[in-house]
Amino acid sequence: MRFEKVMIGGDPEYFLYDQESGKMHSAIGVYGGSKKDPLYWQEGFGVQEDNVAVEINFPPVPITAPYEFSGNIEASLEYISRIARDKVGRDVILHPGSACVFPASELKHPKAKEFGCDPDYNAWTMEMNPRPSAVNPTLRTAGGHIWVSWKNIQEKQTEILKSTSLIKAMDVFIGIPSLWEDMGGGHRRELYGRAGCFRMKLGEGMAEYRVPSNYWTLQNAYRLKIVERIQQSINFLKNEKDSVEMLDFYGKDIQSVINNGQIAQARKLHSLFER
Repeated sequence: MRFEKVMIGGDPEYFLYDQESGKMHSAIGVYGGSKKDPLYWQEGFGVQEDNVAVEINFPPVPITAPYEFSGNIEASLEYISRIARDKVGRDVILHPGSACVFPASELKHPKAKEFGCDPDYNAWTMEMNPRPSAVNPTLRTAGGHIWVSWKNIQEKQTEILKSTSLIKAMDVFIGIPSLWEDMGGGHRRELYGRAGCFRMKLGEGMAEYRVPSNYWTLQNAYRLKIVERIQQSINFLKNEKDSVEMLDFYGKDIQSVINNGQIAQARKLHSLFER
C-alpha cells in the first residue's frame, strides 16, 4: 500500500481559562471565524470559534518537514494566546486540558450548544458515529485532529481501503500511546475520540484522524513524535496483505483498549506491532 508525496496538517481546539476567577471562559466572541468562514490572520493560518473552544488551522506541510509542522502549531498557539490576553484579560490563558467543565453562565450562547455539526465515521465498522451526548451537560472537549493527504489517488474502493487502513494503523501507533500520554483523554471519550474515528475525502486523497485530543500539540517533543508516528503508520502498511490482516485480527482488541482506556492491555498490544 503506497502513499506518495504525503502532506500533514490539523485543526486542534483549545479552551480558555481565567486564572483570576479560577473558571473556564468561553471563546465565543473572542476570535471570530467559523467552520465555513475561518478568520485568516496570516496566509494559510486560520482561527475559528467552535462551540466554546477556539480552533486553529495551519498550512499543511510535507511529512518530511516535522520542524515546520511543529513551528506552525507553535505560531498559532502564540497568536491565540495573545488575542485572549488582549481581548479578555491578561489573566486568561490556554487551558492544557482536553475535557473541561464550564460554568453554566459560559454556556448560554446558542453556539455553546452545537455539537458534531458534520458526521464522522468508524474506520473499523464503516458506520456513522452517533452524535455526542455527555452525562454532564457542561462538559466540553477539545480535539487534536490530524490530516494526512497523498497524491497517488486511485479508484474509489482502493482509496477507501487506504484511508481506513491508515486510520486503523494510526489507532495502533497514535491512539494507543495517547492512553498513557494524555491522562485526561478518558473524559473526552465520553463525547469524542473513540477508536477509528475519522473522516475522508474521496477523490482528494485525504483522511482526517479524529481520535486524539489536543494534548500532543502543546509540546514540541510531542508534535515531533506525532510526525514520527504518522510515518510509522504509513511504513507499517507497505506490506499491504500482512498489515491489513494483522489489523483485522487484532481489531476488536485495539478498539476495546482505546474505548475503555485499558492501559496495561494496550501496552501489551502495542508491543506486538512494534516488533
